[in-house]
Amino acid sequence: MIQAFNAWGVRPVIVLTPAHPTFLQALGSAGWNQRHAEALTMLHGLPGTFTLLDASHIASFAGEPSGFYDGVHMRDENARRLAVWIVRRARRALAAP
Repeated sequence: MIQAFNAWGVRPVIVLTPAHPTFLQALGSAGWNQRHAEALTMLHGLPGTFTLLDASHIASFAGEPSGFYDGVHMRDENARRLAVWIVRRARRALAAP
């Protein structure tokens, strides 16, 4: 898909979505940390040009732990912060070709 987008003149943006810190802490020792590192290695090794943004940890976009309904679903304010963070970091990639 990345190469197809590149052929169309588009630089895709891949965002790893955030999770609540307590959720990440509970899953970390159960394998999440290793799988996260493996996913990043795999993504960095993909052919083509794309922007990778890792928002797994809410500190990356100044999110708040209280901004979740549960372990992975965010309330409006966290979603807004994430959207602003994505646009600021991927502005060039998100611009029309």
